[in-house]
Amino acid sequence: MTEYSLWLLPGPDHEPVLVETIARLSALMQGARFEPHVTIQGDLDLPLHELQQLARTLAAHIAVQTWTIDGVGSDEHFFRCLYLRLPPSAAFAHLQSAVAAAAGSRTGQSPYPHLSLAYAQPHPDNQRLCQLMAEQFADRPLTLDRIAVVRCSSQLPVTHWAIESTYALAPPAMTHSAAPPALAIAPGRRHDIACLGRLAVDLYAQQLGARLEDVSSFAKYLGGSSANIAFGVARLGLRAAMVSRVGDEQMGRFLTETLAREGCDISQVQVDPQRLTALVLLGLKDRDTFPLLFYRENCADMAIDADLIDEDFIAGCRALLITGTHLSAPTVRAASGRALAHAARHGVLRVLDIDYRPVLWGLTKRGEGANRYVADAHVTAQLQAMLPQFDLLIGTEEEFRIAGGVADDLLGSLRAVRAVTPAALVVKLGAAGCCFIPGAVPRQLEDALTVQGERVEVMNVLGAGDAFAAGLMTGFLRGMDFAGAARLANACGAIVVSRHACAPAMPTPEELAHWFGGTRNPRVDADRQLAHLHRATPRRRAWPELQVIAFDHRSQFLALARETGACTADVVQLKQLLLRAVEQVEAGAALQGRIGVLIDGGEYGADALAAATGRGWWVGRPAELPGSRPLRFDGGLSIGSSLRGWPAEQVCKCLVHYHPDDPAPLRLEQELKLQELWQATRVSGHELLLEVICPGVGADDADAIVLRAVKRMYNLGLQPEWWKLAPMRADGWDALGQLVAECDPLCRGVVILGLNQPLDQLAERFAQALHPIVKGFMVGRSLWAEPSRRWLQQQCSDQELVDAVADNFSVLSRAWANRHAHATIGA
Repeated sequence: MTEYSLWLLPGPDHEPVLVETIARLSALMQGARFEPHVTIQGDLDLPLHELQQLARTLAAHIAVQTWTIDGVGSDEHFFRCLYLRLPPSAAFAHLQSAVAAAAGSRTGQSPYPHLSLAYAQPHPDNQRLCQLMAEQFADRPLTLDRIAVVRCSSQLPVTHWAIESTYALAPPAMTHSAAPPALAIAPGRRHDIACLGRLAVDLYAQQLGARLEDVSSFAKYLGGSSANIAFGVARLGLRAAMVSRVGDEQMGRFLTETLAREGCDISQVQVDPQRLTALVLLGLKDRDTFPLLFYRENCADMAIDADLIDEDFIAGCRALLITGTHLSAPTVRAASGRALAHAARHGVLRVLDIDYRPVLWGLTKRGEGANRYVADAHVTAQLQAMLPQFDLLIGTEEEFRIAGGVADDLLGSLRAVRAVTPAALVVKLGAAGCCFIPGAVPRQLEDALTVQGERVEVMNVLGAGDAFAAGLMTGFLRGMDFAGAARLANACGAIVVSRHACAPAMPTPEELAHWFGGTRNPRVDADRQLAHLHRATPRRRAWPELQVIAFDHRSQFLALARETGACTADVVQLKQLLLRAVEQVEAGAALQGRIGVLIDGGEYGADALAAATGRGWWVGRPAELPGSRPLRFDGGLSIGSSLRGWPAEQVCKCLVHYHPDDPAPLRLEQELKLQELWQATRVSGHELLLEVICPGVGADDADAIVLRAVKRMYNLGLQPEWWKLAPMRADGWDALGQLVAECDPLCRGVVILGLNQPLDQLAERFAQALHPIVKGFMVGRSLWAEPSRRWLQQQCSDQELVDAVADNFSVLSRAWANRHAHATIGA
């Protein structure tokens, strides 16, 4: 049965009036109500999960559409009585072609884009209705911001139509506005923006409400205003580059690696052999008090070498953004001047974020880093000497007061700035938003073009300005006018002030789509979907496939040791030898980027786990107390406290013996422990792998019961990055894929567990696992149990053990690689 359709849905600014109109017409014409939509194609005979994947792919490549309504028409096609006529659209034609290619047919496509208003019998006064509604709708814009997969076809009654899932197009604020761009920016260069300035390590207090003197622990993040902006722009999908300097030490490498992971070009980050990377300590005392302590004495980024500023690199950028601290001393002023000269010669947009920190100009005591304004004629003179070299200035009211030099008069300072530069001015007004002054300064600030801010509960103002600048520059570089760019900038700033950090708190395009989509929680910290998007949509290490050897077992190794008379030290050495086997397989089978280990962190596995961490493998670590049912955690009653000591790259694995029909007290107790673990990993930042084994199930109903268990966990609000499940039949994997697509399309995937099955049986089960949700295997005893027993009994050498386990692993690896050809052992 052809029961699905793909629709475009109207944005939040237009949806309410359309819903109201459809309701009114359905009552008048005695027809059914339905969601306002533009049909891409109906009567699609494709499985739901394939349609959802198609919709997700299309949404990632199609920007939000804003069309002008041509008028209101009347037609009997597909029960349509009244509809909004929409103009031809290249994007809509592309969508229809892509869907038709996937479906193998254009059946169900409309010959023209339209938005239906009534499905009913023709009304005797249709033409009059069309005229009345044309007065309301004609020549008005209509924004469409989501693709929907809908249970809807010509064979289903309208009352049975239901939206199955939606996928956001590019955020409304990131599309081109109807107005001309605010700034002339060169197109088609290698980089969208280069950011020159501070690049430092932020150490954020983890105790909220404490004086900096009383803080007992800190979280380490990338920091520095220019670095934050580069990071934020890259996260929003633009090609950003960093121009700065770091020390030749661990903190410098932390910064460059963090930028590179986010997609920033770091080729212009100089490495200083003598100086240390800058540090900043930051506290969150209360809603108005955010102490800052800068460790920047003779630091690396203040020693940036002007002679190393590459003219060809700057020429390959569309914009150059400099922050104010790099105008505060001769060395950095020279480097900034050199970069600005290169930019001027090559038509690069030159931007200054004033970013005034009096302590960094030597105007306050060193402990007064939070002070944001001290009037100083020398600083004003230094800034005004540089302002003519910029095309765009960004600053707060206090920052424009220092740039203009009129201490208590913002408008007077803006006029003083205007007297020395024709640059466009963007004035940040805090929660009130921002305003744009491209020409003469108005008589009063209210007369400037102003975009209102977003009202949110503030957790941390530090970095909000950097997030604002990242959003603003993203908008401008995408060709938007000021209103669109400012809306994006205000949203970025609002999201970041509600979070603990700056750079890691920067939003992704998917978060902004949710923000602008009309479904967000007014309390940012309580918005579960926004939090999930923030974890799942930033750049992260890709694992398109996983081949993992699991030796996190503890009770099994204890039993093996007792059986063979071995001691703890023997088991410790054994696990290190298993690690050697993994190294051997990786080297011989070219499994780099696909191989992994699952190792415990207790007395047996701690050494092997430490050796595996930090080498680019997938590394998992168990959280459960072996054999516990109801579930208990290893290492104590507080799993959250335990996770604080785990490296961030280690994936938290939890095995739970769970049956959806367990007695209610047992089931509820286990579910509470799983929710506790879920919340703990959301705070700690660790990925979560849930291994679900349903006890007491038979072969005939095993798949169905596992699916019920997974569905129950999704209903509890759990969205683990990974699932580890027993082998299923092909239709079971297909059903699981559909379930995951419906409940968490951002899930990383599923791996198959081994349950100590023989290798040939596992190979047969692999041949059933063809659904793309299955990413690989995570197998233990099937690979190492027998060789380990021989080694503990001193019946084989270290290398013979390593070779035996490596051979087993390689056999299973080949079976996985050949599963599409129904691989068998030895193939």
